[in-house]
Amino acid sequence: MIGTTHDEGNFNAGIIQYFKKDRGAISEADYRAYLKRTYGGNAGAGGSPPAYPKDTINKVMARYPVSRAGAQMAWDTAHSDMLACRGQYTAGALEAHAPVYMYLFDDRSAQTYFPKMPGFQPLAYHTADIAYVFTGYRGGPQGLPFTLDARQSQLSDRMVAAWANFAYSGNPNGKGDAPWPRWKKGGDTRAYLLQNAGWNTVQTNAQFAAGHQCGFWQSMLLYK
Repeated sequence: MIGTTHDEGNFNAGIIQYFKKDRGAISEADYRAYLKRTYGGNAGAGGSPPAYPKDTINKVMARYPVSRAGAQMAWDTAHSDMLACRGQYTAGALEAHAPVYMYLFDDRSAQTYFPKMPGFQPLAYHTADIAYVFTGYRGGPQGLPFTLDARQSQLSDRMVAAWANFAYSGNPNGKGDAPWPRWKKGGDTRAYLLQNAGWNTVQTNAQFAAGHQCGFWQSMLLYK
């Protein structure tokens, strides 16, 4: 089982904003600094070679410009798409050896433990799904409890059942390939479950790749 959240990047962006003296909104300089940390050096394990090409940062900023939706959402989308596309590559590497089930946590109304900060949108941030899988979860530095509404509680029930099924049998459905399809290669293969209130939204590999600009990322990311 491999997955990510729709807005993975907002967790790191939120931490940066939280520790600013005035907790001011994420700026273009913050976004560029994130890109420099991520793509400004070597791409290998532990910071080993090979290095990303020198124009990588500019290419990412051109693909995810601040002018489109602001610096925070440019950061969020660039980071989230990159991880989603890495997951697609990983699924392809694993599929020959074991059944693979892919998901995207897609409840962008998830509760957050970040305080209100100027312009900050948490959405479906990294770790937002923990409270759905581990009911009674308490997040944040003060251990604040998460309270799910009726719609979120229904999603939580489905997620808990799927994780339990997967732990027991290796199949989050229990039996069969619905509603959570087994991941298979091929652009028109139904391969991803979007974890939201409906629990029936699926995407093909091609739809997922288009939605996360994987053609761009797979031409940039270095795996070996």
